[in-house]
Amino acid sequence: MKTTFGQQEKTMKKTGSAAKRKGYQPIECGQLFIVLNEYAQAWTGLKGDDLAFSDDWNEAKPLENDNQFWHLERMTYIKLEKMFL
Repeated sequence: MKTTFGQQEKTMKKTGSAAKRKGYQPIECGQLFIVLNEYAQAWTGLKGDDLAFSDDWNEAKPLENDNQFWHLERMTYIKLEKMFL
């Protein structure tokens, strides 16, 4: 794909899938777990920019790797815990 910007001509090429790139390491999936806050409410998703919690644990969204949990911890000041299923 060629794009012209003024008098410069740049050529863009596809890099391929992430699995073909150097340094790509797939995330290992472990056991499923749900996230609980300090009030024993289960994480049910995001509402806007905030984490949404519910007293009904059946609405909980299960996660499968630590990277997901790490990101949720950085989004709130509330203490979060994992509960493995």
